[in-house]
Amino acid sequence: TFGALADSLYRISERMKSPSGAEINAICKHSLESRCRGCVRNGECYSERFGDRLELISKLGELLARSGRVEAEELPKHAGADCLYLPDVIVEVNTEFAELVRDGIKGEKTELFALDYDAVSHILKETVEENRRDSEIDTELTEKVRRGIYAETGICDIKVFGTGDGVKKIYSACIGKKAEKIGSADLKAVLEKACGFPLRDLVFELKNGKVAMSTEAAKRFDFEDGAYSLSPREDEVCGDCVKQFDTPSGKFYSLISDGMGTGERAAFASEICGMFLSKMLEGGNRKDTSLKMLNTLLRARGDETSATVDLAELDPVRGKASFVKSGAVSSFIKRRDKLYKLSSSTAPFGIMKIIDAEQVCFDIEDGDVIIMMSDGVSQSPEECVPVMELLGEDITHADLGEFAKRIVMTAAENGSRDDITAALV
Repeated sequence: TFGALADSLYRISERMKSPSGAEINAICKHSLESRCRGCVRNGECYSERFGDRLELISKLGELLARSGRVEAEELPKHAGADCLYLPDVIVEVNTEFAELVRDGIKGEKTELFALDYDAVSHILKETVEENRRDSEIDTELTEKVRRGIYAETGICDIKVFGTGDGVKKIYSACIGKKAEKIGSADLKAVLEKACGFPLRDLVFELKNGKVAMSTEAAKRFDFEDGAYSLSPREDEVCGDCVKQFDTPSGKFYSLISDGMGTGERAAFASEICGMFLSKMLEGGNRKDTSLKMLNTLLRARGDETSATVDLAELDPVRGKASFVKSGAVSSFIKRRDKLYKLSSSTAPFGIMKIIDAEQVCFDIEDGDVIIMMSDGVSQSPEECVPVMELLGEDITHADLGEFAKRIVMTAAENGSRDDITAALV
């Protein structure tokens, strides 16, 4: 069944990260922290070497993901050099990692051979790289923030972590007496001005008689969504699949997949695409690797199963959006009274060995509406004049689900004989 397929694919994608980056990080973090709590140097490490501690966790995880084992001589000389319990930590993380790998192989060994191992290696590399970038100090932004807040707060001990696409995290081991007298809201405002982006509420902790502070970047945008699908024949299932979902990383995705043909076969192809991509992305995998594995899965069936993929990824923290289109018709961005078209000329998934897809990126603005449609509206949406007239309306405050239905029903009333889907964000 589709449910069993989704569960199996999700388990495979999670386990084949051997184990996942989150599991590796949890092993390293728990092993180190369980010893830190009883260590005489705990206060010193937290107040003066917080970045070194994060780097040690990252290096341990990187070695586990790359080699499956940590050897002391492979660690950088400065990483954990003063740690009294490092040998015990290394033994424990190696043991726990081996147990996770053994459990994963026992649970899914029959499915492992069906995977694209090149794509799996990319997942491993991406997990390691993301862990490294999340724990790496952004030196340029750290210096900018330090200069921007010192005069008003007196805080000089502050670090900004995260050099990749992840959420920026800010930490100060000791904010000082001057900052302690400033209200939390006022201090947050000063930090936001220096950072150039909104922050979550500040968290304060008393450590070794000093007040530590931490926070991270907050969402710049919230998203609303709505979708509607229709089969032109009452006795057949719709061959389009539409999914709109948030992920634990905070990103939002809107996906339309149109299986080639109509009816059950088309629905099967599109449902595979929808289930596979939603589970992979919810599991924390990057979209490019997920798409590559999907293409391999469809080609491996050997029965000419193919489907279009129209995928929008929205990052509410960074304020960025990106589209990946493979065989999909044009989408539109409604920004105030302007309508912008996004299109590509590419083949559906499952046909070519190398993915034929194009990506378009842009900055999100408040009030933007993204309109995605399947080719049931028309091979070119511009050909359906009534639909284009609908898109000319002011839809900033419209019920997106109802507006998606209006698009679909308008296309159906104007002679569409294909499955029709519209999805709005």
